[in-house]
Amino acid sequence: MATEYQQVGTEIKYREETQTYEQDLGYETVSICKPKFIFFEMVGLRPSTPHWVFFDGIEVTKWVNTSFNLDSYNNAPINSLLRNPGDNYITATSFPAAQGGPTNASGPISTDASGTLSGAFYLQSNDTLSFKTGTKKLTAIDVSILDKQKALSYAEGQFVSTGIYEVYYEQSVTTNVAYDAPIYDWVTVPDPVSPANSSDDNDRGDQTMVTVLGHDGYNYYTTQSHADQMGWGVGGEKASTGISSKDNKQYGADDNDGGGASNAENSSCVVATYASEIGSTVLNAREKRKAEVWCIRKFHGKWWGEALRRGYRHLGRQAINNGTADRHFQEFIDYVNFGSGKHRNFRSGLNFVYRTLQFITLGLTIAKREK
Repeated sequence: MATEYQQVGTEIKYREETQTYEQDLGYETVSICKPKFIFFEMVGLRPSTPHWVFFDGIEVTKWVNTSFNLDSYNNAPINSLLRNPGDNYITATSFPAAQGGPTNASGPISTDASGTLSGAFYLQSNDTLSFKTGTKKLTAIDVSILDKQKALSYAEGQFVSTGIYEVYYEQSVTTNVAYDAPIYDWVTVPDPVSPANSSDDNDRGDQTMVTVLGHDGYNYYTTQSHADQMGWGVGGEKASTGISSKDNKQYGADDNDGGGASNAENSSCVVATYASEIGSTVLNAREKRKAEVWCIRKFHGKWWGEALRRGYRHLGRQAINNGTADRHFQEFIDYVNFGSGKHRNFRSGLNFVYRTLQFITLGLTIAKREK
C-alpha cells in the first residue's frame, strides 16, 4: 500500500470581498477662475502713452507682459504652458518669471506709436489673489485709478469664465463571503502492480517492460523501447510483478522528491535527506512525502525527468560537500510548491524555470560522460 495527497472533503471558509459603490450627487458651478493666460490686443488708444491695466476692478499691471500677442497663443504647441499653465505658477506674485516676467513690475506700460497695446495677462488663482467666475472686464486706462471720467484714453474687453463639476462620493463595503474549501490529506491507496512481461503487458500497452541499469548506477523499471532510446542495459533485477524494493527507482522514495533515504551521499534525494539528518525543521515528513508523490507522477520513467533528477543529485551532493546545502532547503520547498501548483508567484516561477533547465542540461551532460 502507498499514500497519496488527495482531497477527502470540503469545509466552509470565508474570505473578504470589497465592493465600491458610487453615489451621484449632481453638478455644482465652479466658483473660482482657474489660473490662465489671457491674450489681448487693444487699438485706438493714445500713441506712446503710459496705461494701467485693471481686471474685474483690480489693478493688475504687474501681471502683464507686452512681448506677447494673439499669435503667441495661436502658434503655441498643444501642450504649451501658455495654453494651460495648470498649477505651475500658483506661487507667482507677478507675471511668471519662467515666461519672461512682467513688462513693468511697479508702474504702467505704454502703447506703441500707433496707439496699440497688446500682450498677455496671467490670471492668478491662489489664497492671496483669485477671481470669481462669470463675465469680467479687462481695462487699459491712462490714469492709475479706474475712473473713466478722468481718463483721456482707455479701452475695455470682456472675459467670460464658466464651469461645472460633477459631485459624487464613493463608498467601499467589505463583506465576508462563504465558499467551499477543499480538504486534503494523505490517504492510503493500492500500490501499482507491474504484471509479468507478456503480449498484453501493463499500462504501457503491449510494450515489453524490463528492469534496466541506468548510467547513474540505479535500476529503472521502464519499457524496452525507452531503455533502448536511453542506451540503458538490462539490470540485475528481472521485471516481474512489482517494484524492486532494492533499487526502488521507478516508484522509489529515495529520489529528487523529498523521499527518505538515510544516507545523503548515496541517496538520490540529497538536499531533502540532508535537511532531515541535521535536524532541520524546514522539511517535515508530510512535506517530504508530498514532494515524493509529485516527483513520482511528473518525472519517473521520462527521459527528461531522469535527466533532471540526475542533475539535481549532482548539484545537491556538491552543495553538501561544500557545506552550503542549508542555503537551498527553502528553495527546495518553493520549487516543489510551484511545480505542484500549491503556491506560485513571479519570483518562484523564474527560479523554477532556471533550475529545471539547469538540472536537465547537467543531467544530460553527465549521461553523455558516462557512456
